[in-house]
Amino acid sequence: MVEKERHEDPAALEAFLTSSAEEAPELWRQLLKFHSDGDDHEAFVRTALKVSRFLPYDNGLNALALARAIDMGLFDFAGKIAEKLSRKQQKTPEFGLQLARLAYSTGDPEKCLRIVSQHIEPGNASPHAYGMALIALSALTRFDDAFEMLTDQNVGGPEIDWAIHKVLDELARGGHVHSQRDAAIEAVALARGDLYLETKTRLQLKAMDYQGATASLSKLLSVKPVSDEGLFLKANLGLLSGSWHEYREVFKQAIANPALDTALCTSIKNAQNALSALDAFYESPGIASQTDIQPDYKIPEAVLECCYLGGIKTMNAPESPQIDVGLVGATMAGGGAERVLLNAQIGFTQHTDVKSELWLYSADPAQHHNHYLREYGIDIETASDCRVLPGVDTLITPFSWLHADLSHNSQRVYSEILRRRPKVVHAWQDSTNLEVAVAGIAAGVERIVLHPHNLQPDLVHKIPIAPAFRRAYKALLQRPDIELVCCSKASLNDYMRWLEMQPNEHCHVVYNGLNWPAETTVGQRATEKANLRAAFGISPNAQVIGGVFRVVEIKRPELWLDVVLTMLRQDDLCHALLFGDGPKLHDLEEMAEQAGLRDRITFAGNVTNASEKIIAFDVLLHTSSTEALPTVILEALVGQVPVVAANVGGTGECLPTHDGRVLRLVDSARSDAFVAQISNLFDLPLCAQLLRDAATTVRRQFGVEKMVRDLQNIYEA
Repeated sequence: MVEKERHEDPAALEAFLTSSAEEAPELWRQLLKFHSDGDDHEAFVRTALKVSRFLPYDNGLNALALARAIDMGLFDFAGKIAEKLSRKQQKTPEFGLQLARLAYSTGDPEKCLRIVSQHIEPGNASPHAYGMALIALSALTRFDDAFEMLTDQNVGGPEIDWAIHKVLDELARGGHVHSQRDAAIEAVALARGDLYLETKTRLQLKAMDYQGATASLSKLLSVKPVSDEGLFLKANLGLLSGSWHEYREVFKQAIANPALDTALCTSIKNAQNALSALDAFYESPGIASQTDIQPDYKIPEAVLECCYLGGIKTMNAPESPQIDVGLVGATMAGGGAERVLLNAQIGFTQHTDVKSELWLYSADPAQHHNHYLREYGIDIETASDCRVLPGVDTLITPFSWLHADLSHNSQRVYSEILRRRPKVVHAWQDSTNLEVAVAGIAAGVERIVLHPHNLQPDLVHKIPIAPAFRRAYKALLQRPDIELVCCSKASLNDYMRWLEMQPNEHCHVVYNGLNWPAETTVGQRATEKANLRAAFGISPNAQVIGGVFRVVEIKRPELWLDVVLTMLRQDDLCHALLFGDGPKLHDLEEMAEQAGLRDRITFAGNVTNASEKIIAFDVLLHTSSTEALPTVILEALVGQVPVVAANVGGTGECLPTHDGRVLRLVDSARSDAFVAQISNLFDLPLCAQLLRDAATTVRRQFGVEKMVRDLQNIYEA
């Protein structure tokens, strides 16, 4: 081949360079330029990786390589490019925004926010910079700050809709309610001028504010009674709100309109299939005679009820099982239930002959879904008994009937059941329970275990499908292949009261099992306590009131702070230390600042291995309004730290033999009742033996081995 042909053919040039003993930097640069102009992004990144060690730095090509490496998830390579940047380059928008993307993609939204803040000036910033700031604030659950940015800085152009949608998605998924949300949506919509009502309706739908969306859509239709956009929004409202029966005629119009989105029309056809199935289901003799089953066609209540009571049949004949149990959880984020789930998987291997696997919906580090995997040193990519379930391209029935919050995950579980054929599938937490139940019934699993970790779920979960839970659980518990496992007696009693049912042989209580650290001597504990306090800048002589909780409404953070502020005013030796983050954290910080006591409260945010740091406390203060079985209280008791807690749910079961000294339960929601108990503890400290005895009791009652053996008995009964 002549030299000119080789230079114009990327494949030939790459073959020549790969086989050549010479580095030939100019030819490599030419190859890099070839790939940068083409559609083969993987080849471009691969080539850039090869030549990064000897080519002079080129801002344009390396910025492009950095962007494409992040797009492809090649974060290690992106990090290598980032390491070569000078300080001057890092501060340019060209590289700065890509570095912010890299930080966000690798699970560091705080760093992302720090970087992108350098590129935001009111009236003079790129939409991408504002977008990155919004999703970083969302990942940090600083929704109020995100909404303030949208409201005050007029950054509501269509080009950042991707970020606004992500903020609203996260807000709806977490179930938080923020007063600034509506103001932010209003500000963004106003910035769109003539598209005000269309924009407002779209954003309200994204925020799952169906009542608000209905009102906005009504105004839009009064102004524009006939439009493709209006029909699109109306059909979406019907789908998302679940009122499929009411929107039958709208669905027919939408499908007949060629201008509407294909994906929307596919979803509508799935809804119509579900409605047809429900018609037949409710007309069947066995169902029509049951007065407690109401054919209201409200989705997902009716669909779930239909599925669980016989609306779906086993789609695949059971085969010889490959494993005993598939444990199914949403993520490995930093919650108590997630940790207990991982403990169960590890415990089955260590203490029983049960062959189990852990199946997750997500372990995305960018969303902190790998928290406990990282803490336990588990690599999800290489682990043989732990995996993230593959996604779904096309929904099939019955999964296409389900609400969008359930459908894809349910089909993912179904596919994995067919692949691994467990004897038992064991779901953890409410939404997962409903998803796994449909999948397990369709796949013909012998036994399906539902394992909630809270009290009455339609009060705990502020999500659109929560009203469906009651009818769904009632239908499920009529099936002989379903077992209900609750983590405390209080939780089981609450579910039975909520469902208006009596517990039977398929209802169980299995206490959470935790891996407790080795017992330490008095001297070791004193040294560890002193070191932790020094690390947090707290005096070794301080009386430390501690808290460990996600700073959300259900935990009553204002009550916690009110108790703390009262104690700080009464006792100059008092200091407070809070582990945890959440949407109300900044409210607490502002309240402490206004009280003039901010310097005596350490807001540590999310910390790794928080359970090991509780020893820094002199007392744990826990003010949550509802708990099934609070793990943090168990951890405090094992750490020989006394507890003052609201007497809610299963809190008293944490130390069932207690005499009210180590675990002090407060029935009142008044701060002075908590203050009185803490003051008494500080005035009359408990003897060391009393604390050691409590720790021994908790270790024995709430260990991993006991939990997995109790679960094994349920599987094999």
